[in-house]
Amino acid sequence: MNEIDLYRTDLNLLKSLHVLLDEQHVGRAAQRMNVTQSAMSHTLSRLRTTFDDPLFVRTAKGLDPTAYALELRGKLQAVLLEISDLLAPTTFDPATLQARFRLQTHDFIAAAYLPKAFIQIKKYAPNVVFEVRLLGQSAYQQLD
Repeated sequence: MNEIDLYRTDLNLLKSLHVLLDEQHVGRAAQRMNVTQSAMSHTLSRLRTTFDDPLFVRTAKGLDPTAYALELRGKLQAVLLEISDLLAPTTFDPATLQARFRLQTHDFIAAAYLPKAFIQIKKYAPNVVFEVRLLGQSAYQQLD
């Protein structure tokens, strides 16, 4: 198996190949990728070099994929799905959060605002613990 330097390979080519396989037409693929037809033609040329295969044969209707391109289609679908999963944002579930927060604040804030906030936080994040201390004369030294 040949080793490929992924740092020198433009992985965006894979998205373009996927669209070209779907559309089997350079113009429509270009439109879907929001690039010019010329840019997509250039991308197809780079794909042919990268894979060392013509990948498509021009016909009156557009492009017919080669046997190798059809073989790549299944692998490509799986790879792009894996990449999509890898880059998908992780969801945050406050109910699973276990954390301890230490707050130092003025007494009027602790009395006026924190009780309502803590009730709401406890509802969604029951494993969060707050330690509240009132500001004293040594508060700034404690921050240091």
